[in-house]
Amino acid sequence: MTRRLLKGIVVTVVTAAALFLVFFFGREYIRNYAFRLQMSSFAEPPAGSRVLVIAPHPDDETLGPGILLSRLAKKGVQVRVVVMTNGDGFTDALAISYHELKPRRQDYLSFGYMRQKETLAAMSLLGIPKNDVIFLGYPDGGLLHLWSADNWTKPYTSLRTGQDHNPYTNAPSPGAPYTGTSVVDDLTRIFQDFKPQYVIYPHPNDRHPDHLAAYCFTRYVLNKLGVQAQQFEYLVHRGDWPVLFARHQSMFLVPPRTLVINNTDWYAFTLTSQEIKEKAQAIHKYTSQIRVMGPRLTAFDRKNELFAVFKDGAIPTIDQPSAPAATTGTGVATARSSAGLARGPSNPDYHKYLLEQDPISDVLFSTIEGSGDLVGLYGYRDKAGAFHFFLDAREHVRADTRYVLDMITYHGTVETGRIVVNSHDGQATGSVTRAQGAGLSEESITGVTVGTFGHTVEIAIPAKYLAGTDRYFIGATSYSFGFRMDSMAWRFYVLE
Repeated sequence: MTRRLLKGIVVTVVTAAALFLVFFFGREYIRNYAFRLQMSSFAEPPAGSRVLVIAPHPDDETLGPGILLSRLAKKGVQVRVVVMTNGDGFTDALAISYHELKPRRQDYLSFGYMRQKETLAAMSLLGIPKNDVIFLGYPDGGLLHLWSADNWTKPYTSLRTGQDHNPYTNAPSPGAPYTGTSVVDDLTRIFQDFKPQYVIYPHPNDRHPDHLAAYCFTRYVLNKLGVQAQQFEYLVHRGDWPVLFARHQSMFLVPPRTLVINNTDWYAFTLTSQEIKEKAQAIHKYTSQIRVMGPRLTAFDRKNELFAVFKDGAIPTIDQPSAPAATTGTGVATARSSAGLARGPSNPDYHKYLLEQDPISDVLFSTIEGSGDLVGLYGYRDKAGAFHFFLDAREHVRADTRYVLDMITYHGTVETGRIVVNSHDGQATGSVTRAQGAGLSEESITGVTVGTFGHTVEIAIPAKYLAGTDRYFIGATSYSFGFRMDSMAWRFYVLE
């Protein structure tokens, strides 16, 4: 009886597992083909045009638009590839490549040069000459720090190489400080020199912080220079996407379910059978990465490449008076009572004013800590000129979670300043950086109203900081115990 029972349990478990796999992969196959039918085809840039590709790390330029670059090069399109970091901070790949359990700082730099060679080998295979590939040499894993107000002018120190200045001799600006302004200067020179008509760069919902930052820097410089180029985004990191299959080449590459939302249009660039093989060959040029995460890289070798257009938004002006606030001794207002209990929002209908939707449980830390899992950003300008933002989390706001609203303000295309507001335990701190002529001046921001209620943080910014502005580049981030939990896609907005 015992053996029969055991055999029955094994058969039941195996059958259940088989049914689950059939259901899961069958559903994915059906969804894969169904969604491909809904996507429009990507229109190739014509011969004679200039195409600039921005890649955060070596291999992103192949995983995303690799075969597009190959086809463009073959028909005479001018292509320039900019790799923002050398991928020198990937300790696991370095340890396997160099057989070093405890890599030294110099090893990370050597690894960076090795990853450059892998990119050049892949690009050569795809028809892109060495002189059309630029390695900027910024810190792997540090780009989002450089984008932040904290390291816009203050150098950031790489956790791997220990460098706070660019140590790569073949970078456009060797010795430049690791700051946001250095990145902007390098990209500005590249844009002005190459004058691209098409720009292809990471999607802002890519969950890797370097990819989000690469998007932010690219959009920032495009806006700064007023470049009238067609823009497309590509996606590389998004949890378990793309789903792994035994034969990827028989599948289409379609966007994750969570990113099929109104602010993004998706396009499929169809590959020939020979181009599918060519992509596989190019991916395998990244030997150091294949050794560590080969299945993840080869999952991009499919019947099409995937591109997107991430659309700008708008901030409405509504006939809503400013909510009263009790000012604390620091000059920063709070909407919490003396007992520490949160009150309701200044506008209970704020959900009508969605600015940006963020997928839930999309980052490991935010999956564990729901108060740090951002869900949506809502906002409007009231009739007095103050701005109200409502940041929703998946679970109730907690005292140990910090929320940051970061916005760059413009009058037309002219940057007027940057406002950063930190909300922590119902209290607000922050700064405003104002553009004055060719320089900048920073001051503490005062008079901000902060309210916490349930899942939501409300931040109201006085009209005096936003007078004369009509465009905004806005992002939001959550932190817990000093760790970044979740980042919302940065997005440009016009004032309705």
